[in-house]
Amino acid sequence: MRTFDDSYGTYKYILPLLLDDPDYELRASIYSMFHCLDNFMNTIILELGRINEDNIVLERMANRSIKKFEERLWFTTLWADYYFFLNTVERTYRLAMKLYIKLDFAQKAKEIRENKQFNDARLMRNKIEHIYEELAKHGEQFSHQYGSMGEKNRIEIDGVSFGASEDSLQLLYQIYDDISNIIVKKYIEPNKKVVDQIWAAPSFQSHVEQND
Repeated sequence: MRTFDDSYGTYKYILPLLLDDPDYELRASIYSMFHCLDNFMNTIILELGRINEDNIVLERMANRSIKKFEERLWFTTLWADYYFFLNTVERTYRLAMKLYIKLDFAQKAKEIRENKQFNDARLMRNKIEHIYEELAKHGEQFSHQYGSMGEKNRIEIDGVSFGASEDSLQLLYQIYDDISNIIVKKYIEPNKKVVDQIWAAPSFQSHVEQND
């Protein structure tokens, strides 16, 4: 599975050289959101790894009676990991939309908002929260989710389904790569030569070290 670290070291290219630059606040927010995008994407991958590990444990318990609390707890663990994965996926889509808007690509944000994969994640999260809020009415439906996941950890509620797998992440991978490429072309490539020269200057290095 992938890892995400494209924001590392980019702040010196994204942020303006002067604090009073009129674009400083905008560009600072772009860097912060880009850094958060890395964190969100890596969180998704960590959670997917946990889900896969949960499944390995549960497969060992297949076709036999499960009575010990420690064993039954693995179903709760899988559900908790799935739910956190689902929420982080939706939040990552939303962060990407905001970042696209900051980068002046509002159309790309609109395309995400209208995309089926984003809306499946959003609707599934809404449906699960609705079940939580109405447990007195939907307790049986909630309990059913623990054992309803197939090999791809896919849950379906009222015709909406969402699976926790790398298949469900392909669009996010594409969005991440696209945003990274936009930032490279818009901020890093135009500024790299000058910024690298400034950062390499002995006087600048001395100033950085004194403020570390």
